[in-house]
Amino acid sequence: MTAHRSAGHADRAEAELPPPRRIALPGATVACWDAGGEGDPVVFLHAAWGSGEHWAPQLTSFRRAGLRPIAWSRRGHYGSDVGPAQPPPTADDLDALADTLGLERFHLVGTAYGAFEATDYAIARGERLLSLTLACSLCGIADPDFVAETARLVNDAWHQLPIELRELSASYRFTDPAGTEQWRRLTARALTQRVEQPALSRITRAAIAGIAAPTLFLTGSEDPYMPPPRMRALSEVRVASRFEVIPEAGHSASWENPEAFDRAVLAHIAATPQPGGRALG
Repeated sequence: MTAHRSAGHADRAEAELPPPRRIALPGATVACWDAGGEGDPVVFLHAAWGSGEHWAPQLTSFRRAGLRPIAWSRRGHYGSDVGPAQPPPTADDLDALADTLGLERFHLVGTAYGAFEATDYAIARGERLLSLTLACSLCGIADPDFVAETARLVNDAWHQLPIELRELSASYRFTDPAGTEQWRRLTARALTQRVEQPALSRITRAAIAGIAAPTLFLTGSEDPYMPPPRMRALSEVRVASRFEVIPEAGHSASWENPEAFDRAVLAHIAATPQPGGRALG
């Protein structure tokens, strides 16, 4: 069994979070945490209730692994502007961010709603991706049977529950109350205003099957939205995709069990063929 991080590890991860850089995008300025490093860049997309701050554990561990981890807050999230009433797609923001940071190609990791955006980007702008990780997410799939399946799993009554009950597993809340409180504090300040940014693509299983980037599908063993059998079935639409389950984690697996989450993503990145035909590592 993979152990959860301790509360002390959570505190160290936040303490090591570098100051955010303010990056100007069309119509808005966003907060970006660039941990630096000489290796391939890895860009992280946060959940609907999150911000770049929630990737603190990954900014530390991926930097130690020799990569260049980058997290940012989307429009309307902690440290970032709301912008105009009719904002551009997140994919356009991501391209502008990557251009500003000098990223020609990069690995992309999205969790929960962030994986909606990552999926859209991979469908529309996949030539820029080295690899893709979709974690604990419905991925924005619009197939009618998939939408009906979601409504059966998480109904209206479910959405009335407190956010920590929906996003964090009982295992994590029992095991790490200090980490739970830290997550609650970061989440309370994460969303300043909901900004609806349009997608570039209609996301379907067929569209996901056509993604060119090597793709890892991850979910928590206790994720109510994408339980392991459901995420496994989604992974099977992609030829040669990878599938992993993060033990004792719910919908926020990257926070609840960062050791297992990071190990899975780093293994995926290491196995990804580079433009010259070789794998990393």
